[in-house]
Formats: sequence, structure tokens, C-alpha cells
Amino acid sequence: MHEMSSTTTGVPPRGASDAPGAGERRGGRGRARRNGLIAGIAAALLTAVAACGGGAAATAPSTAPGPSAAASADVFPQTLKSQYGETTLKAAPQRVVAIGVAERDTTLALGVTPVAVGGYGPIDSWFTAAAGGKTVENIDITDGIPFEKIAGFQPDLIITGWGQEADYAQLSKIAPVLWQVSDTFTTKWRDQVTTIATTLGKSAEGQKLVASTDDRIKATAAANPGFKGKTFTWSTYDPGLINTVDLPGAPVISFLGDLGLALKPGLGNPQSTYSKEVSVEKLADIDANVIIIYPSSPEAKADLEGQRTWQSLAGVKAGGAVFLDDALANGLNSPTLLSIPYVLDKLTPMLAQATKA
Repeated sequence: MHEMSSTTTGVPPRGASDAPGAGERRGGRGRARRNGLIAGIAAALLTAVAACGGGAAATAPSTAPGPSAAASADVFPQTLKSQYGETTLKAAPQRVVAIGVAERDTTLALGVTPVAVGGYGPIDSWFTAAAGGKTVENIDITDGIPFEKIAGFQPDLIITGWGQEADYAQLSKIAPVLWQVSDTFTTKWRDQVTTIATTLGKSAEGQKLVASTDDRIKATAAANPGFKGKTFTWSTYDPGLINTVDLPGAPVISFLGDLGLALKPGLGNPQSTYSKEVSVEKLADIDANVIIIYPSSPEAKADLEGQRTWQSLAGVKAGGAVFLDDALANGLNSPTLLSIPYVLDKLTPMLAQATKA
């Protein structure tokens, strides 16, 4: 999958990555890059890593930001806390480095163009479109966070959804750090907007964007009553290996739930790290009314469709299979203010077709 963030970051195949990822937890290193594109999603699924971000919140002197407090929280200085320490943001930031799909998308959507962004693989098309022709350097963090390069941008704030304790120590020497790394992979896009908006001094804008995005999601669900109650699974596929998301609180599960779909009964595991491996022999485990799947390559898709166990699934026979490309897989796995409109435009007709039966 691709960079499923994320953001998802953002699925090897995003080749994989800011989305369901391959090999380590978010905050880990050495994620594989397949075909150079999928740096967000597949990696997140294949590695039980969701690149969605979320974690420590930014706080004004004594007020923790939250949906109800956000409007009054645009005050500086702010204390940005994490489990590894805290930094002080003295004024509204002007030069932001955003690492992670959700982090970069949310920052840009709030009207602050990052001086640089970091992730695995290329920047998503929805980010490029929203940037309106402005050039934003994309820092590859496949081999770790390049601290000297980031320092060269002279940021006054670093927002990151990727990293470990040692990374925080180095980044906090460069600039104040909004630490969005989470080990639970359940941070919701709405909460992330609230936190980042507060830190940028744009909480009112954040509230408006959440409301307008929610309105569009609700309108899509209302226009497609056939979605309601239909079961789904969301998986990545490499020849011989399936990873299916089974964490009930994963952002992608919540997003599809907002559209009216329901995770396949019995699949959800609150103790999951994010996803589980499923052998080809047990493909029935991912059978549902709607089977959303992201193959790592055209060859992988052909391989899956040639499997008798796949052909025998009730959902497949009923026309419920939905194959995603790199961009759509990354956007779905890492719902953000920028990716959600893209996903709704592309995925809604596919889901409508799959739920006709």
C-alpha cells in the first residue's frame, strides 16, 4: 500500500506507507518502499502500523485543547507536551515542518503552507492541489529523520507523527515540537485538526473545517442509504499474504462507519496492534458485503483474482470487491481534511456499485 498516514502516513505497497505499513510501528525505522510509490498505506497495514498520527496535545498555559476549549485556546506562549518532555511555542508559527500525512495535510488545510514536509514516497495529489502551485520540499524519512536538513529550513515549529524518543530529543533542539506520535493508531482526524489548529492559533478555522467536512460525509451517507448496515473489510494483498485491519478504532474503520458501513462482525479486535495476517487458505475471514482491498501491484491483483478461494467468496460473487489504487488506498487509510474530499469523490461510486446487491 501507499503511505497510509496518516497519516498515515502516508501501504506496501505505497508502495505502501503512510497507511497500513510494513515492518515496524509508526515511529520505527526502515520501512520498505515498494515501487517508490506506496510509502504510506501498505507499509502501515503490512507492518501493523497506521500512519495516522495523534498523541500529545498542545496546551495553552493551563487549558488542554479540546473541541469545546479550542475557540479560546489561541493564546501564546503554548506549552507543547509529550511523554518525552515539553517545549514552548512563543508565538503563532510561520515556518512549519510537518512530518506525516495527516500532519502535512492538516497544516496546509488550515492555511499554513509548510516550509517542508516529511514522509515515505511522493506527496499526494490532494496536497499538491491545495498548495496552489507553491513548492513544498518533500523530505524522505525512509532511513530516519534527517535532522540537519530539517534544521536548514529554520522552522519555528515541527509537527511530527513519526519518531521515537531519540528523535524527539533531536527535534526539540531545533524548534518547538508538536508530538503527534501514537502507539494506539486510533487518533481521529477531527481530534487531530483540533490539536493542530490550536497550536497554529487557528482553532476557529479548524472548527469550521471539521464542520464542513462532517457535513459532506453526512450528505454522502444520506445520498447512499444502501451503504447502511453493509459489512466491510479493508485489507492489503501481496501474493500469498493478506493483511486486514481489525482494530475497531482505526481511523479508516471509523470513517467507513460514518458512511454507514459496518466492520465485519467478529473481525474487530480491540487488542490488535492495527491489522492481522490472513492466509490465502482463510480468505473467508475477509469475506463481507464489501471487500475493500489494496493489491501491491497489478501482478498481485491478478494473482489474487486467480485464487479459487477468492473466487468462491460470497462478497466477490455478489460484486462486492472494491480494488483501490495507490492514491485512493492512502487517502482512505489516512483520512484528513484534504484526503476526505478526494476519497469521497473516488470511492463513493465504487461503494455504490458494490452495495447494489
